[in-house]
This record gives sequence, C-alpha cells and structure tokens, in this order.
Amino acid sequence: LVTCKIADLPNGNILYVNDKGETAITDSDGNTVFSGILSHKGNAVSSVAVDTNSIWCAFKDSGIIIRYNARTMRDELRLGGGRTPIISAPKGIFIEDGIMKVCDTIQNKIFEIDLNSYSMKVYKEFDEPVHQYIKIRSYEFVLLDSGLYML
Repeated sequence: LVTCKIADLPNGNILYVNDKGETAITDSDGNTVFSGILSHKGNAVSSVAVDTNSIWCAFKDSGIIIRYNARTMRDELRLGGGRTPIISAPKGIFIEDGIMKVCDTIQNKIFEIDLNSYSMKVYKEFDEPVHQYIKIRSYEFVLLDSGLYML
C-alpha cells in the first residue's frame, strides 16, 4: 500500500509527500527538481495544500502549520505550536480564494484562516474528530470518524 499527498504547483511541477515526510518535486518531464524530508520535530506531514507560490503543511502531532516557499522549500511562516496553540491537531488543509480551512482532530472543529490577515475563526464544529474538508464547486464534504458527509 502506497499513500502520499500530491499537489500541483503553479509552475507545472508536482509535489509528492508520503506519510514519513519524504518529499519530491518533479517537473513536467518527470525529472526530480527537489528531494528531501518535510517534518517538524520528527513528526511527518499530515496534510498539504498549495496556494500561489506557497506550500502549506500541517503537522498534526506537533500542532503546527508551516508555510514553505514553493521555489526554495524553506519555511517562511509558522502558525500554532507553542504553549497556547489555538489549533491542537491540524490534519486536513483546504485552500480556496485566500481562505484556509484547517481540520482539528482533537477539538472536532474546522477552523477558517484568512491568509491575507491571518485572522481565524471556527467554521464548523462536530461531535467527533474531523479529518478532512474539501469543497468541489458549491458542494462541501467532511470526513469524520464515522464517515464522509456532505455539509
């Protein structure tokens, strides 16, 4: 069984991250242009999303979200972590129109973060852990412990 997260980058390259944090970026010809490990304090990536020239990675076990520059693969910004994290266990990330939705499997919430101002609010709350949020056209879906639901 092979599991990995895949994202299209704006320049046509493709990002691959497996459950151990092993990361590769390939160009349109399949040539590897980057290879490395994305991790935070030994914890692997739990979710990846691309926004313009940034790669956002959630680290569930570290309670942190890190923005990487898609060209240099260097971290540029960190959200969460520290002594009083607002998001406890970020898992699923979804970005659309400058808004990031982040699932928190401990608090059973989806948080909404405005990527222009970094203001944050609770978008939805559930009675069980929420693992992934996705929106396709006007349809919203959420993956909970008990199954996949349309909101």
